[in-house]
Amino acid sequence: MGPTACFDKSFLQSLSVDESVWFDQYFTTVIAPLFFVETLADLEKQMVAGRTPEDEVGNIANKTPEISGSATMFHATLCNAELRGFTVPMNFKPVLAGGKRAVVGDKKGMVFEVSPEAQALDRWRRREFLEVEHLHAKAWREMLAAPASTAGEKFLRDGVAEVADCRSLQDVLVLARSVVDGPARPDDRMQFVFDVVPVLTERDQIFARYRDAGNPPLRRIAPYTAHVLDVEIFCRLAMRKRLIAAERSSNRVDIAYLNYLPFCHVFVSGDNLHRRAAPLFMSCTQDFVWGPDLKTDLKRINELHADVPDALRERGIPAFAPRPPTTGDFLTAKLWDRMNDQWRRPMTHELDLAKLQPHVTKMLKAMRASANSGTLIPPFDLDAADSLVIDRNVRVKKGNWYQMPKDLAG
Repeated sequence: MGPTACFDKSFLQSLSVDESVWFDQYFTTVIAPLFFVETLADLEKQMVAGRTPEDEVGNIANKTPEISGSATMFHATLCNAELRGFTVPMNFKPVLAGGKRAVVGDKKGMVFEVSPEAQALDRWRRREFLEVEHLHAKAWREMLAAPASTAGEKFLRDGVAEVADCRSLQDVLVLARSVVDGPARPDDRMQFVFDVVPVLTERDQIFARYRDAGNPPLRRIAPYTAHVLDVEIFCRLAMRKRLIAAERSSNRVDIAYLNYLPFCHVFVSGDNLHRRAAPLFMSCTQDFVWGPDLKTDLKRINELHADVPDALRERGIPAFAPRPPTTGDFLTAKLWDRMNDQWRRPMTHELDLAKLQPHVTKMLKAMRASANSGTLIPPFDLDAADSLVIDRNVRVKKGNWYQMPKDLAG
């Protein structure tokens, strides 16, 4: 399915429906919880004449990936789990919630039912909104507009003094990481953690675990939590230095997307703050992609296949374009190369979803029958499973394209 790609709302809004189909086909998309927050918050916005907030949210939902898109868990929930001793996989894949164990023969697998987020998107596409979602939208817009908490400034006092010497966002990140990793005031550091990612239970146990380990660097025992602190402290110090405008409440939301960088190969955005800040947090194996550039590329791919005969088109995109174009200067193909250039080898057989359906149906039935009724304590490393079932609501046709064969049942 291609590289894992996280994206912000602005990028998805920029796409046509047909372009969004190709994005869904060629990337394994990671949907950050903030995307749902921002999208639903649009229900409380004032729209231009002739459009309603419900129309705007429905249009965004219509373009949201559904074949490969998976909502990764909220960063605060992941930090809470990590502080209690669970491992948060930071392997460029989404961390899913609600999985059920399944055993078929000697193989172990996981079954994920249609997520609440996917169910909501399906309703939003039909312009169906629950009253509680309107209430949440109002609360979320108020939250996004609220200033950052002032708690924890005691822990940050050294960084606040030293930020005056910073000349760039890179300097601020170096300073932020030194604050997170510094040996001084370990109790204040943990209190700051509790401020950034509210821990409602087991605080005493977390403190005890931390002290019993000798107050080690947080990055050693809770690397994902350390990353989240990097992002938060970076944001606060950069705003103090005026390298990021503090008066724009949306900047805090934009920076919060960086909490999800460990779960993707590619981060796509058309936001200038993301363009400046996101690459600083990314490894050499990750890519920041400027949203307008990828939109242009997806438009070219869409135009490349515009003349596909109806008979072939009705067999679904996997029948005639299962991979990006191998000729031409396509950005999508270059991003696939960065992940694994073996995909360019000629395919030895054609993927026929209709023929595969009976086998897949039998396997899914066995997996679901085996799945126990209790969900795993999150997070769960998907690489530990021999097989994986993720239920999705996928439309056969989206825009002008069949995402799967026209006559495919189910």
